Amino acid sequence: MLRRSIPLLAAILLAAGCGEDAPVQNGNGPQAPGTIEINGEAATDRGTYSVTDFEKVAVNTGNFYFEPTLVTGPPGLEIELDFVTDSDPTQHNVTLPEQGIDEEIPPDSIVGVFASFPESGTLVFFCKYHRGQGMVGGLTAS
Repeated sequence: MLRRSIPLLAAILLAAGCGEDAPVQNGNGPQAPGTIEINGEAATDRGTYSVTDFEKVAVNTGNFYFEPTLVTGPPGLEIELDFVTDSDPTQHNVTLPEQGIDEEIPPDSIVGVFASFPESGTLVFFCKYHRGQGMVGGLTAS
């Protein structure tokens, strides 16, 4: 009996996922990672978070993703985005060219930036080191 239970336990653990492929939780419910398109760019999808007034929004940075990937809010609203890394030892960055933002996000840190939603559409932000690997996000006017 013990011989059969070990492979079964291993199969259950693999099916449940442990790490990057497990569903993630954001302000609007669980979201399994996938890929979305933001202004023609492929982005690792880690969900959407909506704001209605000035707010600090924690954006987790990790293995080539921003979570949440999209932040929506009223046109022109300024918010603070706090980019958080904890267990990822990789150097990341947040760049939002239209608003003059180009900040390094060292491992085990929180880097805050102030940004405004566009009057319409979506502004893309990205990690200049991992943009081609899907580390792209957006601020969308709602």
